[in-house]
Amino acid sequence: MSDTLEICCPCCGTEMKVDPATGAILSEKRPKRSKSFEDAVAAEKEREGALGSAFKKAFTSVEHEKEILEKKLQEAMKKAKEEKDKPLPPRPFELD
Repeated sequence: MSDTLEICCPCCGTEMKVDPATGAILSEKRPKRSKSFEDAVAAEKEREGALGSAFKKAFTSVEHEKEILEKKLQEAMKKAKEEKDKPLPPRPFELD
C-alpha cells in the first residue's frame, strides 16, 4: 500500500501528494497557465468587438422596427378606410 494519496484538484488541476495519517500536503504540482497578459488583453478586445457588433445589430433592428410599425399602421388605416362602408360583424351579446 502506498504511503501517500495522489489527489487532483477539480477546480485548478493541481496534483497533490497527501499524507493520509496527518492530512498534510507533501508536494504539489500546479499546471502552467498558458495565457499571458497580452493574450488576455487580446481576448478581451475581441470580446468587446463582438459585443459592440451585437449592440449595433440590435440598434439597427430597433430603428427598422419603427419603420415597419409605421408602415403597418399606414396599411391598417388604409384598409380601415376601404372597409368603412362594410357592416360590422354581429356582436355575440346582441344576438340574445
